[in-house]
Amino acid sequence: MREGLKEISIKYSKKWVYSLLGRRGIFLHSLDINIDESLKAQVYQYAGFEFLDSSLLNKELNYENIFKAIDPGSEFRQVCNDLELDIDIAVDHIKKYVLYLVIEEVRTLICANKGALRKIKDEDIKNQKIQDLFNEVFFKTPRDLFNTLSYIDGYFTPEQIESKLDNEYGNPSEKISTAESQKKWERSSKKTGSFYSLYVRYATRKSRKSRSLVKPFNKITDFNQEILNKKEHFHRFNDSIKVADVDPSLDLWSFDYNTYLFMLQKISGYKELQNLKGEYFPILASLSIVGDIRLKLCLVETLFNTSSWRYWETKISNIFLLSIVIIPFFKEYIKDKLMELVNKSMLETNYVISDFNKSEVKLHNLRKQMCVYQILKTEHCYEAESLASEFNIDFKSNVEVTDGLINAWKHIENVKSTIDKDFKDLFAIFLDSLLFQHSAADVMKQEELTIDFKDAIAIGVHQATDEYRSLIIKHSNKNNTNISQSILEMHSGKFDEEKIKCYRSLNIRE
Repeated sequence: MREGLKEISIKYSKKWVYSLLGRRGIFLHSLDINIDESLKAQVYQYAGFEFLDSSLLNKELNYENIFKAIDPGSEFRQVCNDLELDIDIAVDHIKKYVLYLVIEEVRTLICANKGALRKIKDEDIKNQKIQDLFNEVFFKTPRDLFNTLSYIDGYFTPEQIESKLDNEYGNPSEKISTAESQKKWERSSKKTGSFYSLYVRYATRKSRKSRSLVKPFNKITDFNQEILNKKEHFHRFNDSIKVADVDPSLDLWSFDYNTYLFMLQKISGYKELQNLKGEYFPILASLSIVGDIRLKLCLVETLFNTSSWRYWETKISNIFLLSIVIIPFFKEYIKDKLMELVNKSMLETNYVISDFNKSEVKLHNLRKQMCVYQILKTEHCYEAESLASEFNIDFKSNVEVTDGLINAWKHIENVKSTIDKDFKDLFAIFLDSLLFQHSAADVMKQEELTIDFKDAIAIGVHQATDEYRSLIIKHSNKNNTNISQSILEMHSGKFDEEKIKCYRSLNIRE
């Protein structure tokens, strides 16, 4: 790659990729894209995102009206068509997921800026004091967190709470005394997303029979017992977050991402699984790349209900287009538009913003973010019972552990291993392609090669998918050509191989 462009690409890739996977490295689409606004605008235009803010005139700015006003665009609909999804249902799913990503991003932002916000804790944001918002988003002290858990069967006795406080935070007092303890508390004080890690650390040790929540595939000796363990934990975990009375979405997402219980339970109900050809299991497992639980389960239903397996070897690139382009940039687009609306509202109410210094600008932006949160927080993205009902999953029914389910289980774990270890690099590959095209228009013109923005996106997605195929084979410790071909076909209908060759030639120094 040409030196100047290489430096630009690396700089932006690191900014994006290392913020990409969030604090715990798992929330796939919760990213903060620190990237050129004109580049973002081009992606928005490519995808056809819409925010019909005119439809909000004379209407309350609330979750329901915003949900109706946003649209994921023509490219998403084309992907749904290619993947044989019900477009209207898929549109609803992605809108709900993306709005939730905005909510959770603001929660994380509030967590990172508690010190600054305490300076204005008595201010009102949409008729709620910032201090009250703090109480809504955070536990006040470690004792409050552990006391909440003490009411849940299977966690801690009062005596154990004292011991945990002493071990984790230096002493059982209300104040945290050391810098190390403070860092631990910063990771656990947010009410959403903290329960899963605490559950794994403590509650899974309570029962010898159910000790394993996520046992590595190669160490499982009894798959029937392992499924029972996962289901027992699911019920206990779901009970715990209901008692805690917090938004369960991130905790449920974490549980599902790490245990793949929803997917295992769903696919176990299909008799066709037992007779599925070996080359199709990597395709089925690759649906794990889709961040939204609902979209993932919709794709599972489509695969089994349409008997279209033989066509899916050409469609994995669509999954990547959905996961590394449409969802994260749609979230950014919606957030940008909401911030514009909120800012306009603040100006109309004579919110003084002239002559701001740097600190005041930061506070003003935080106010806008919290206003967005106040508007959207009324909806929970995931609740266990509603998810199970939507997709006809009965967690109380017995699961028949067949050879097909075990095979799928193995491949799902393999894909998750790829996501955990290498997915950020797949994003970087895509972003490099975009940045090269975006920042090198003059070079391309001089080389007499015309590559428009849509081609650059297609090439970047292709390259990321191609690299994913290689990683799956590598992690499988086998050079299986069937797996290779099932994960990706060069002629997928979305890519022009000649354009790919021309594009690559620009990146290779003679």
